[in-house]
This record gives sequence, structure tokens and C-alpha cells, in this order.
Amino acid sequence: MNILKKVNDRLKGKHIEWTQITLGVISLAIGFYFFLSPEALVTGGVSGISILVRPLKLMSDALFLLIMNVIALLIGWAFLGKQFFIRTAYSTLLYPVIIFIFEKTNISPNLIINQISENNRLLIAALFGGFFVGSGIGLVIRHNATTGGMDVYQKIISQKFHIPFSFVLYFTDGIVILLAMTTISFEVGLYGLISMIIAGIVIDKVAVIGKNSYTVFIVTNDPEGLKKVIFSNLKRGLTKVSVRGGFTDEEKSMVICTLYRQQLYILKKIISENDQNAFTFIVKTNEVIGEGFWKGN
Repeated sequence: MNILKKVNDRLKGKHIEWTQITLGVISLAIGFYFFLSPEALVTGGVSGISILVRPLKLMSDALFLLIMNVIALLIGWAFLGKQFFIRTAYSTLLYPVIIFIFEKTNISPNLIINQISENNRLLIAALFGGFFVGSGIGLVIRHNATTGGMDVYQKIISQKFHIPFSFVLYFTDGIVILLAMTTISFEVGLYGLISMIIAGIVIDKVAVIGKNSYTVFIVTNDPEGLKKVIFSNLKRGLTKVSVRGGFTDEEKSMVICTLYRQQLYILKKIISENDQNAFTFIVKTNEVIGEGFWKGN
């Protein structure tokens, strides 16, 4: 029964994972097709390059994205491994396919942007384009995949040189935006820069949703009493450590408990009600991997 439960949990986890990757790619496609593309806003990446080469009229955006993504996919396989290739192949191919569907079903890229006054179109496109693109890429990245194109190169650089992904994104996409400033217009380039910054912030936020939590350190004379109440009310594990006071040289216990933000208020109340003399400090924990939290990839 335990084996069947583990298999079922694993399959359920995979289903959620691929669903989120799919939603991420759809969000990216919406951000590009309905917000960035109509106003020729270049925020970097292969999508931005496809806007830059439009005057050459070489091919449709969907075909250009497909070719560039396939090339990046093969390079990603060489540098990041087979598992990365499997995850990335799906999102890499799905993105241009969704754009292709939009194009072939004659869904106008201006469908949304035409509902906005001309004076506000660039700003709205930058804000919402950055939000949808950032949300989409963030969802995909959190499952160890990418949407292809420049994302693959950015992830390779980030992993091989231990540089934060957001910094690599800003640098590489910044180069593409500079090209847009010189070839399209300086104003459009500035709005593209705003959109890129928004996307970068959203990527970092979305990529760690479910992992962000708090760790509470409690120096107490009653560790067993606190343990029972925490187990009973929060169903959270904890760690007990023997410590010695620097001023009194008195032996005490430190209880360490990691929990989600919404549980923090409950724990603070528990401490107040059960040991008013406890010394407590709280640290924001950017990522937690383990039992009861995110399992990692």
C-alpha cells in the first residue's frame, strides 16, 4: 500500500508540474502576442529578436521562434543534460505552437491593446507584458525547464558561473534592448526596459512560490511543552539544540522550527501563551527543501 501511495503521489506531482509548465508557456505567449508584439516592445530574448528582424520580412514570428528554440534546445541538451532536454523540449515547442495558433486563427495581436487609449498603450503594454512574461517564465523555471531561446543560454551561464539568473537575464536582454533603442526608437526601448525589469522581478517571485518561508529560533526552558503544542496545532516538525547563555552561563534548549508565513502568527501566539520568558528571533528563509515542504527537482 505504501508503494502504491508513493507512486500515486509521484504521478500527481508530475501532473501538477506539467500543468504549471503549460500554464507558464500560455502566460508567456499571451504577454508577447497581445502586449509586447503590437507595440514592438523589445524586452530581450528570442521574442525580442523576432521583433527586431521583422523589417526584413524573413518569416513569421512563430517560425522564427521555432527555429531559434530548436537550436537552443540542442545546445541545452549538450550542456544541461537529458532531463533538462525532456522538460525544455515540451515548453520550447509549445511556445511557438501557441503563437502559430494565434496567427493562423486570425486572432488579432491588437485585440486587447486597441481597447486602450493611444496615450497609454506603451505603458500598459510594458506593465502587463512584463507581468505575463515574468509569470510564465517563473512558472517554467521553478520546474527546472525553460521556454527555450535565450532562456537556455541564460540558464547555462547562471549555472556554470554561479551567477543569479535575474542578473544574467538583465545583462543579455539589456543588449537586445539597446539594439531596439537604436533600430526602432529610444522611447520604445525605454518602455521595453521597464517591462524587462518587471519581468525579472516577477520571475524571481514566482519561481520561489511555495518555497518561501520563515525559520523561528526559540531559546526556552520548556522545549518539550512547546514541542507538544507545535505538533498539535501546526503539525510541524522541529529541531532541539542545547545552548548555553553567554551572560548567565546557564544551560538552555533552542527549538528551531521552519514554517509557512501564514503559520507564523499562530506560532508567535503559541510561544506567548506557553513561555513568556522565551527568547525568540525569526529569520526569513528564501527556500526550504524537504519533508513537508517543496521536494526540489
